[in-house]
Amino acid sequence: MDDPPVPVAPPPVAPAPPPRWPGAARGFGRALLWLFGALAGAGLAGALLLGAWASSEGSLAQTLRWGLAWQAENAPEAGTISADGVEGSLIGGGQLRTLSWDQSGLAVQAEGIRLRLGGLFWLGLLRGDLLVSELHAARLRIVDQRPPTPDSPGEPLQSLVLPVDIEATVSVDELLLPGQQPLLLRGLQARYRYGRAEPGLGTEDAHTLLLRSLQWAEGRYTAQATLGAQAPMPLRLQAEGELSTEVPEGGRLELRARATAQGQLAGADAALDLVAQIEPLGRAEATPTLSGTARLRPWAPQPLAEADLRLFRLNLALLWPQAPTTALTGTVEARPDGTDWRARLALTNESPGPVDKRRLPLESIEAEVLQSGARWTLERLSAAVAGGRVQAEGRRDPPAQGAASALGDWQGSLRASGLNPAL
Repeated sequence: MDDPPVPVAPPPVAPAPPPRWPGAARGFGRALLWLFGALAGAGLAGALLLGAWASSEGSLAQTLRWGLAWQAENAPEAGTISADGVEGSLIGGGQLRTLSWDQSGLAVQAEGIRLRLGGLFWLGLLRGDLLVSELHAARLRIVDQRPPTPDSPGEPLQSLVLPVDIEATVSVDELLLPGQQPLLLRGLQARYRYGRAEPGLGTEDAHTLLLRSLQWAEGRYTAQATLGAQAPMPLRLQAEGELSTEVPEGGRLELRARATAQGQLAGADAALDLVAQIEPLGRAEATPTLSGTARLRPWAPQPLAEADLRLFRLNLALLWPQAPTTALTGTVEARPDGTDWRARLALTNESPGPVDKRRLPLESIEAEVLQSGARWTLERLSAAVAGGRVQAEGRRDPPAQGAASALGDWQGSLRASGLNPAL
């Protein structure tokens, strides 16, 4: 037998040359790293330069000039804004001697302003938030010189949405609203927040105000309020205060005031329910100085839909500094009467006296008022005043179209007897 053939080995194959793209990719990657590194370095240098500028004296004034110029050119309908005596920096904060805003006769002027943004302000800007660590004004003056508007309800609110989330700590030493009855508030300290609403409110966003301190007349008050930003704009308000008043037999009486409000502000059917009470401190069984409930419809022709008040030796000067000293006891009621609205009051005053001594020369009063559409009717009024008696009735019709006066047409009668001007 023949031997089997010997297998012949294939010729050796030269190895394929290594691909060239890995080296090219590595080179391109190194180039990108250098490029990004250079860009990052430039960005860091720019950020450092920007930070250095924002920390320098004058950066706050320059930023305000830019902002006010932009507003004047792009949003003139927002009114006229001016600032004076600006010092400080964006990073460290600063002071403004005055800041004024004016629009169509409504003017707001702040003096002695202190602004501190804080480190969280810049982090908040990256998220689209506005965080202000401190905004303080020594004096805030609000003057309303807009012409009077006809007696008609305002346009109902539907929403109050802001473009950015806001959180700010605000304080004002004196807040003045001048006028025939000037209002002066002192020691206002508050924290305001706008953003995501708490669960259960019923809206996506909400305005929240925490009033830590406010002095008005003879009282000091605190409050907390939450208002939904979208319809139906639910409102929740709680307020407390401590007051001090004189009593007819001499001495002073310490009182506690409490009030709550709950309801909705959006739409023509908006309604708020109010509950208020003023009672002596430390005397659980004492009769409250004031106790009452009310229902408000802010967009209705008659905003006060219902009211039921009980007064016991109430001093009006507690609630309004310009009011006379009184000791009123009695009732005030208001509620619908068919399609009309009727109010009744019956009060006695234990502390009558002459007006020039900041007293009220009223001993007692009974009155009944009826509103039918735009017509007001004083059905009866009987009062013991200054040692005598006054009786009256009358009505007020709305002004005719084009009338020179907005007071309307008044008709009525007044009878007085036995009055002593010295009392």
